[in-house]
This record gives sequence, C-alpha cells and structure tokens, in this order.
Amino acid sequence: MKLSDLPARFNIPFANSAGGGYVRSVPQASQVGIQDGAASLETGYPPLNFLPVGAGGVPPFGQDMNGILKQITQWSRWQGAGGLSSYNSDFSTAIGGYPQGAILAGTSAGAIWLNLVDDNTANPDTGGAHWLNIAAPIGGPWVYASATGTANALVAAFSPVISANAAGTGVRVKIATTNTGAATLNAGPGALPIQTLKGTSVSSGDLPAGAVMEFICTGTAWMLLGPAYSETASTPAFSLSMSVNTLASTPTFPSGVFTTCKFTTVDVDVANGYSTSTGQYTVAADGYYSITWAAGIDASANNNLQNMTTKVVRTPIATGVPVDVRRGTQINLGGVSGGLGAFTSNGAISGILLKAGDRVFIQMSVLSTNGAALAANTQAVLASFSLARDTTL
Repeated sequence: MKLSDLPARFNIPFANSAGGGYVRSVPQASQVGIQDGAASLETGYPPLNFLPVGAGGVPPFGQDMNGILKQITQWSRWQGAGGLSSYNSDFSTAIGGYPQGAILAGTSAGAIWLNLVDDNTANPDTGGAHWLNIAAPIGGPWVYASATGTANALVAAFSPVISANAAGTGVRVKIATTNTGAATLNAGPGALPIQTLKGTSVSSGDLPAGAVMEFICTGTAWMLLGPAYSETASTPAFSLSMSVNTLASTPTFPSGVFTTCKFTTVDVDVANGYSTSTGQYTVAADGYYSITWAAGIDASANNNLQNMTTKVVRTPIATGVPVDVRRGTQINLGGVSGGLGAFTSNGAISGILLKAGDRVFIQMSVLSTNGAALAANTQAVLASFSLARDTTL
C-alpha cells in the first residue's frame, strides 16, 4: 500500500446526532431471553432476526445497527487522530494481559509505554514490570532540569513530570554543587542511588558543579552515562627519572643474551614495589599503563662491543611466564669506546593492560665482536624508567 491509499477519516462517529430512540450501545452479554431480537457482542444479531416474522421471528433493531457502527467509528476516529489507548485494568484482565509490542499512552504527558512481554497485566503508570518508556530517551527539553536539593541528594523537577522510575528513562541534569561522596537523584517518583557504569556508588567529585550529566534509570538506580571522573583520573603507580643508577652487582653479561638488569636503590622508588634482588617492579593495581625507559652500557673498557638493545618484559601473575612487551632501539657500538651511559637504548609503550601482582622489568643484551662474555667491570645504567597508570579498570 501507499500513503496515498489512506482513506477518508471520520470527522464524527456514525449516528453522531441520532436521538436516544435511534441508537443504543450494543452490550457484551447476550440479550437472548432478556430482549427478544436485540443484538450483543457475544451473539451479534440473534437467531430470531433470521426467522420470518410469521414464523415467530423478530426484525433486527435499527438502534443496534446504529449503535455498533457508532462504537466502531468512534475508535476509528480516535486512531485517525493519532490517539493511543491508555492502560485499563478491566480490559487487561478481560484479554489476559497486553501482548508484546503493545504501545500505550501514559497518564502523564511525555510517557509512551512499549510492552516487552506477552500477557502483561502490570500497570506501567505505577511502575509495572516489562514496560519501557520509549519517549524518555528521545532528546528534547523535557528531559533536562537543574538540580536542587543538596550536593549528595539531588532533586530535579522535570516538565512533564516523570511518574515512575522506569528502566530506560533518560534525563539530563545540571549539577549545582559538586558531590562529596555517594549521591542520590530524585527525578520525581523518589530518590534512587547514582551509580557509575560499573554499578558502584559515585565518588567525591564525580558530579562537578556546572556540568550537565546524563543518567539512565535501571529501575533501581540512576546510572551515570560515560566513565566517572574517579575511574578515569590518571593515578601514577610510580615515576622515576635518574641520570646514573648502576647495577646492584657487576654480573658477567653473556654476549647476545638478554640479561635482567638489577639496579641499585639510588633514586629508585622502592616503596612502590621495586625489588633490588630481582630487578622487577610489582604492579600494585589493575589498569592501563604507560612505560618509558632508557638504559645504557659503559663501553670505556670494552672496545670490542658490537651492539646493544633493551626490552621490557612482563610476568603476568596469572601464569608466571615472562612475556616480551616491547624492545628498545638497537645501538650499534662498532668497537667505539664510551663512558658510563654513553650508549643508550630507548623505548616507550602506552595502553598496556597490567593486573595487580604482575611484574615488570628491563632486560639488556650486549653483543661483543668476538662473541665472548663481557668483562666483569662492564657496567649498565638505567638513565630513566617510568611506569604510570593512565586509567583504572
């Protein structure tokens, strides 16, 4: 069909001006034995209407014809005007509940209820289950209000009024005062807790004054759309920067083999998990991290060095198996001598997921021209190392 196939609408119902003697509402119950020949919704026109009068039949009543056509065209006129039906308890009981997909008008302006299940007898206007207010998430001025109340007990008055804390209802609220801890929002039907996307209570500062925040009702809480400030703020686990930090011991570096560098405690943030016995940092909290480093070699006494490189290694707490994270630049020494830290391999990585208990450490590999192990007086230096948590999980 096409839009142009739309039939003419009923401006008025059939028999709109018929007097009381010419039209009557057709009842639901059978009229057999009550009024001979009268129609009903159960029997339609009864058998007597189909018998000749001479055989005891009764002619159909014109009032019934006018009545049923008036009832039908009243509903047709309502639907032609774009009207929706509202919830009716008696009707709901009579049909065994509303079917999935039914759309009803709410008793408050701005509420349009979509039924999500079959045989639903619950009243959406009083918070009945399985109804979704499909008007609420649609943008428009009615979903916006400025908060009153207190910093941690927000009150917002919307126009039109939100009559139920129904799941799916969306609102925008301008915050008046920055919250100092867990908070609630009363959008009309009663206060519910404000939660982050993780389902936890908001923390101090998550609702900053002057900000327009968006919330979606879950039925039991108002969920803050987007990550909360407390869950995205950069919280460095530690940050190091040093110019000279020699090895805790002077091991013999096998040529071409990556060896874990165990640095002294000079300028190292031991309080944040560094172990001089293993040369490893233990991650304190889950999150996404950025790592940068620069490490060098003392080639002053070893003019037979060919090249060096570094890498960052992670040992996940879940497996205990070391995994290479990122290699640094390779430095070609070419037999040239240089003092402590003269040759430096750099590297950086961001957005690496680390879990609490994971271990992170630097390994260095130096290749000599003759393939032999390096002399005992060879020294390594950690010029800089930074492991900073960018976001929490």
